[in-house]
Amino acid sequence: MSDAYTCRLTITGPAEEIARFRRECIRVLSDEPENPPSFDLEALVPIPPEIAAISQGCSDEACAIARAATGHGDWWDWSTANWGTRGNTHSFRGRLLDDTTYDCAFLAGDAPSPVIEALARRYSKLRGTFVTSAPGCEWCTVGVIQDGEYSFDEELYHPLVLLLAKSHYWPAPAAEQSARALLSTLTDGAQLEAPRETGAIPAYVACTRAVFRELCRTLDGKLASYLALECVVLDVHDHLEDELSRKDLYDLKRYDQELDPYGGPCWAPSHEAHVAFLREQHCFRTEIERQLTLTLVGCMRDRAFRGDDGKPITLPEMWISDDRLRDWAHLTLSRSGMSFDCTDEELLREHLRVRAERLARDIVAHLHGAESWSPVVMLYQRRQVFSLS
Repeated sequence: MSDAYTCRLTITGPAEEIARFRRECIRVLSDEPENPPSFDLEALVPIPPEIAAISQGCSDEACAIARAATGHGDWWDWSTANWGTRGNTHSFRGRLLDDTTYDCAFLAGDAPSPVIEALARRYSKLRGTFVTSAPGCEWCTVGVIQDGEYSFDEELYHPLVLLLAKSHYWPAPAAEQSARALLSTLTDGAQLEAPRETGAIPAYVACTRAVFRELCRTLDGKLASYLALECVVLDVHDHLEDELSRKDLYDLKRYDQELDPYGGPCWAPSHEAHVAFLREQHCFRTEIERQLTLTLVGCMRDRAFRGDDGKPITLPEMWISDDRLRDWAHLTLSRSGMSFDCTDEELLREHLRVRAERLARDIVAHLHGAESWSPVVMLYQRRQVFSLS
């Protein structure tokens, strides 16, 4: 996999079982003795000696022995079949929320579902959740550990699932609250296995929305408002990705038709108001507007969680081709009646900076009223790149 999956495991149960899990499964990996402890897949699904013998290459005879013993003639086949991913975990981070609750995150090449199933069987007194996703990959997973079993729904990528997995890395106390929202909302594997009616929302999306709805309920009002807007932006973005081709992004009638019914089920606080705001701002009518909106709302939520929402906004670099910039200018600036030189890239990028600053200001006014702070957004250029900071 070219993109690593962000995996989040959250478990709760008797203190002695939590301690046993940490003692047995959070340890230094055998092939990375110089690195800190990680969630070791081998602790739950051991590597057979015949496979270990060929993990760094092998003779034909050794491969034949491994195939006869395990049904797999090389390391990658065995790990994919028995771990669900090629190779062990890395970039691990874990914390105790209390003696009975543990929350951790790590990266893996794919969802290690067979290992989570083994975890559920070994630690049957624990219950919990497992969420994994990766940008640019086709699949994501939402799962429940309960009564010695692991139930999960693995479906097409949805950005809300990735946000839920990455919420482990949020500043305190938001990260802890997201873990507790997971545990209090996803309490039964049947939530993920109920038959899906034609046209119904997939179980993993419905469950993820339910977690964020609970989290917005428990967060401070200002933090909840930033998170709710980001959730709606991601959800609408995913909807439009499914429904519209790139060509149709420039058909504003089609764009409005697709957004209109999406004000439907109000699963997030102020859902309808947020959708109306996005429509009025034309936040998805071009690829650049989409990219800018997605990046901006995530950055503003992150700054609010860190208590920095009154400071100038810093956005990560966004790679934008000159052709895409000119397309944006033709649609956006020409519709406003402005005249411009489409060959003047410096001027176009300045218009984009102004658009970013205006959108940030309008988001603040939308969430908190016109008397709130006016964000400052500055744009720095590189070759086919701009940064807002």
